[in-house]
Amino acid sequence: MRGLIQMKDKNAVDTSLKSFAENWRETGPVLDAIRGREVAALTEEQARQQTLALFSLWRPGFNQAMSGLVQQQEGFRKLELYLQARIRS
Repeated sequence: MRGLIQMKDKNAVDTSLKSFAENWRETGPVLDAIRGREVAALTEEQARQQTLALFSLWRPGFNQAMSGLVQQQEGFRKLELYLQARIRS
């Protein structure tokens, strides 16, 4: 049986996740401040255009019959491959 991460690679993954969390603690507030300034600076027309662009991505009926489980599992598989590649490098 193949698991997401082999035990010998656990320390490398733990170190990588700790580094990610530490980096996010520092950069997260900075990015939130930037995002806040950008939103505050939006004109009503810019906000309307961005909203329309976002809603144009939604396609009624597209994959609505699916529960999302298949897509979620595909995402987990991609994450597994990414982590394995990071561990090897």
